[in-house]
Amino acid sequence: MFVLVIKYEKSIEEVDAVLAEHRAYLQEKYESGHMIASGSQVPRTGGLIICNAASRAEVDEIIKKKYAKWKKDQEVEQSEAKKLKSMNADEKTKYNQDKRQAELDKREQEIARRELMAEAKSILNERGLPVDLAGVIDLTDADTVKVSIEAIGKQWEQAVQKGIAEKLKGTQPLTKAPQNSNGITKEALTKMKYQERLDFKTKNPDEYNKIMKG
Repeated sequence: MFVLVIKYEKSIEEVDAVLAEHRAYLQEKYESGHMIASGSQVPRTGGLIICNAASRAEVDEIIKKKYAKWKKDQEVEQSEAKKLKSMNADEKTKYNQDKRQAELDKREQEIARRELMAEAKSILNERGLPVDLAGVIDLTDADTVKVSIEAIGKQWEQAVQKGIAEKLKGTQPLTKAPQNSNGITKEALTKMKYQERLDFKTKNPDEYNKIMKG
């Protein structure tokens, strides 16, 4: 576990401008288990993050990925600013409208995906299957979720049965008690009443001797 101390190098106004994006990033890391807690310093000169990592190298990798994403976003913004500069008023209006619509569509898709993921985990749990299998389920829509779980359930059952069969290999088969042509075992014969056993011996002397010798 590591404590990350963040120091703001920009003004509070500039920090607040990207605060929503920063919180979304933190939420993503909370869900992945990489971060445990976070908050602003008082006064607001920076922040603190408690990072759940096994080593400093893992912490550096998390920060490296975040920086790479930030750098890519900066390049996209610069490219966008250059593109907008070359547009007239009508083109800028249409471009911004399309951009907002794309962002709304993406947000709705993410919400729908989270809802489908929750539904998939619930169904897996109800069927007694590991909820970790939700990661390989097709989350296109509710129907594909059900079809995927059905297919995964069958494969899981086959794998379980195969595992059981493998474990049973080499075990000794159950030995049946010796029987005669009448289907009577020595144990059954000895449990008979005296008169019943005598009648059987009288009617089937050879069978009787064979059973008793066995």
